[in-house]
Amino acid sequence: AAAANPEGQEAKKVIKLVAPFIKVAGATIPYSPVERSQAITELYAYVYRFGPPTVFLTVSPDDVHEPAAIRLCFPTTCNCAFPASTGNAFLESLRGQLPDFNTACAQQGCPHCQDNITIPLTDARLRAYIAANPAASAEVFKTLITALYSDLLGVPPDSTSVKKTTSLGSRSGGVYGKMTAAAGVVETQGRLALHIHCALFGGSLPPHLLQKVAGVGILEAKVADLIDTMFHANLAAHVHVDGLLRRLAKRRVTPHTFSVSPLPGVTVSSQPGAATFDSRTDSITETKNIHGHFPTCHKPPAGIYGCRLGKPSALKERTGCVQLNQHTAPLSEEDRANGVRWVPDVDLTGSEDHSVRSRRNHKTHPLPAQDTRCIAWELKRPHIDNDRAQLQLPSGIASELDELPADKQHVVLRALTKRNGSVVEVNR
Repeated sequence: AAAANPEGQEAKKVIKLVAPFIKVAGATIPYSPVERSQAITELYAYVYRFGPPTVFLTVSPDDVHEPAAIRLCFPTTCNCAFPASTGNAFLESLRGQLPDFNTACAQQGCPHCQDNITIPLTDARLRAYIAANPAASAEVFKTLITALYSDLLGVPPDSTSVKKTTSLGSRSGGVYGKMTAAAGVVETQGRLALHIHCALFGGSLPPHLLQKVAGVGILEAKVADLIDTMFHANLAAHVHVDGLLRRLAKRRVTPHTFSVSPLPGVTVSSQPGAATFDSRTDSITETKNIHGHFPTCHKPPAGIYGCRLGKPSALKERTGCVQLNQHTAPLSEEDRANGVRWVPDVDLTGSEDHSVRSRRNHKTHPLPAQDTRCIAWELKRPHIDNDRAQLQLPSGIASELDELPADKQHVVLRALTKRNGSVVEVNR
């Protein structure tokens, strides 16, 4: 009866009996739905021990265009031929977006290799390679995430280090300072590619510090400057214009994974130097980190009233904090019709009222009252003046913009004004 009617009462009784065994067995299976659901309990334990997380980080590598993953999709016949040995030619072929790559064994007369091998490198073929070899994608993903935790964040995974108690002062710092802990959950995208969400605890700007300095002028400015060194949410006008023109013309861009050396010792003649790092980072941000609305943006419950990710964000000339207060004025008829229950008021932040702490009865209230202000820190997202006469654009971008018809120029310039509001926050 349960098999014939999976939604019936008999099926529910069977599921109720079997579910505990599934949870016990599935909790130890890596990347399983049961393991992901159990991660919520572990995150609560982290918050109870270390306090609220400082940073929520999402990492989604481009496995389709990752040179190391592509090489792992092919069998190795000898150490002197592709994929074991590639030199610069393979990476140059990827960067040039050539349709194929011709490779030959470096050792003349090698009995294990063919004289010449042609490997298709079209985008469709690259996607097929990764889809047919998920182990290659997973292996490169594991290597990248391990390097991320160990080198950039300063919190090596438990599986890569000896478990021992190390004082915070003797730990190596990362891009966010000295982190006390990190917890991550690996998920799959629609095409089954891996990505990870990380909650980072501790660091240079813990939440209680951000709450304390809110409203204290000189401290708030210093913290805002420090935040700007860690997070970035705005791009120059010429970067936005170049991206908008590229989208209008439907031009392809070179995947950013092709622009770096995949292995130590493999050099690329056209490898950019450190001076162009910011320029390349801005280009990647404009290509990958501009929010576009999708149906999932309106997923209930938060998506009922607008984009559940809060995009586009409010424009702000400098990084700073605001205080959110419940809107006390009556709602409009339009808001009521749309189901809006309350609207936050955004005010300039006042400092914490310390007199409440000093006047309290220490015998009856040994612990001071908590700061009840709802503080939100907003990143710098300046408004861009879309006056064509005032825009300072490189000659190539300016000429391409001027060649557009008047109606399309109007579309580009109108979108430019609030474009910084759609930039997804990145770490530089």
